[in-house]
Amino acid sequence: MPAGLHIRRHWDWFVVGPLLVGVIALCLYAVVRVQLAPERFQGGFDRIEVPPLPPYVPASWIEEVKKQSGLTEPFDLRDSTLLPRLQDAFARHVWVEAVEQVELDHDRRIVVRLRYREPAAVVEVAGGDVTASELPGKRRYLVDRHGVVLPSNEQTTSLEPDLPRIVGKVPPPNQGVGSRWGSSLIEDAAWLAHYLRDDMQYLRIAAIEVGTDPIDPVPVLRSEGGSRVIWGPIDVADSTRQACNGDKLLRLRAYVEEYGSLDEPNGPYLFDVRSPKAMLRKPLP
Repeated sequence: MPAGLHIRRHWDWFVVGPLLVGVIALCLYAVVRVQLAPERFQGGFDRIEVPPLPPYVPASWIEEVKKQSGLTEPFDLRDSTLLPRLQDAFARHVWVEAVEQVELDHDRRIVVRLRYREPAAVVEVAGGDVTASELPGKRRYLVDRHGVVLPSNEQTTSLEPDLPRIVGKVPPPNQGVGSRWGSSLIEDAAWLAHYLRDDMQYLRIAAIEVGTDPIDPVPVLRSEGGSRVIWGPIDVADSTRQACNGDKLLRLRAYVEEYGSLDEPNGPYLFDVRSPKAMLRKPLP
């Protein structure tokens, strides 16, 4: 064999050999990666990050979300339907007001950004004095600012003395826990309770009355001394009316600052804050 041909064949093997070894190594790496992929891209509810729980939301709520999701663990983090299904499951839970985002972070943890529902008022249905913790035939219900009926537990029961009361001719809720009350009267009063939450004590409001005037069924504030404030219609989607709500509150604050309470100097009084120009006041019999 000519010496040149032998050298060329030796040189070819010197070049091809490492390439062949590299290809084999890549194949082995791919096989190992495929075998490990299911484990690397598996997750469960223990790797879901949510905002810190308020004290009134039971720690077991995540188990309820798990049941609602219909997902079996471990689930595949590469599944394109996973995050939307989780978002739907969290959004349907009674203690969740809104789910803002569900995403997978760089550590393959699922991060859920949401807002919890917040108790806004206790609604007292006429016809009994059963406590909110007693479910059968109960006459007191916890609601959030949208008038959604919330569950009762030991933590929420302890909150009730500090929450505004909604009283009057109150119909029972149309459905049950997790649903809106089904009456605009109650839902408006619940929104008002939330809106005034930082001023209820300052104004010394004892309750929000509904249904007391069948001709003009708007929320009425009742003070500790018996004065009443006709608040007027509420439309949370109306920006102009929202500005009016702010004006009404400012007038009541100014009155209390000047006289000390809504019942002074010679109350009780009937206040009407519906006019955009001035607050009307007259003595109650």
